[in-house]
Amino acid sequence: MKNLIIDGNNLVHRAYWVANNRPNMNHLSIVLNAVKSYVEKFNPTSVYCAWDMRESSEKALRKQDNTDYKQTRDNDYNAQVHKLTYVIEFLFDSLGILNMYPHRGEADDIMFWLAKNLEGENVLITADTDLLQVINETNTVFSPIKKILFDVDMMIEKYGMHPDKYCEYKCITGDKADNIAGIPGFGNKRSLSVIKGDIKLNEEQQKIVDVNMSLINLDNTGKEDWDAEYSFYSKQLEEEWPTADFNRFKTICEKFNISSILKQEDKWRDVFFLKGTLNNMLERLFA
Repeated sequence: MKNLIIDGNNLVHRAYWVANNRPNMNHLSIVLNAVKSYVEKFNPTSVYCAWDMRESSEKALRKQDNTDYKQTRDNDYNAQVHKLTYVIEFLFDSLGILNMYPHRGEADDIMFWLAKNLEGENVLITADTDLLQVINETNTVFSPIKKILFDVDMMIEKYGMHPDKYCEYKCITGDKADNIAGIPGFGNKRSLSVIKGDIKLNEEQQKIVDVNMSLINLDNTGKEDWDAEYSFYSKQLEEEWPTADFNRFKTICEKFNISSILKQEDKWRDVFFLKGTLNNMLERLFA
């Protein structure tokens, strides 16, 4: 069994940026073609898409004690990017892709939890390096920007460390995209020296790492609030799996002027509505 786990928000932002710089392109069709290429490349049994749209109005778990977290994000731009994301959710549902949502967490948390709890091999699709910490013998991360499939060996080659050290490494360097400050004066090389044990952190520096750990670490099993969050994900898996429906997919494409997708109707049928359906039936029959 092979599971494809897609970072929905990351995908939509990348597609919107491309379409915004190429006015003749539709970001909805870019999203669809990207997902089709991932399914063709990895031939998964099941496809999941994790979104950041939370189901709760309560404060996000990572913002309980860290109000500066992700405060640099442009909310107006983000709203514009996601104006038609509801259409993408409908399209994914018609392709037999399971959309999943956090309660008080984020898409990263869903992806990490799925990778830790699903049976078989997991391929995560994201440009967000936070998820490199999930890599092990059964979990890989495909970077759609670098076009690299990161496994344990690739992590050692590219980053000089085992994936189980990556979270600590990023807690030292910080993350500008999420407004997380690292230890002053510690760039990539110096942070790697800490991981290798060549440099020891003082008490003040270690405190920075400890604070960042609560924001960057994705494995929060055993913590009351997070266990409740993971139960929310588990319940979504218990719901009825979406059924691939080509007629519904075609209707949505036509309604939102992405009928260009259907110029390769046979390929779409084969990837999502014939081969994919058969694979799912066989895997679940003999599971």
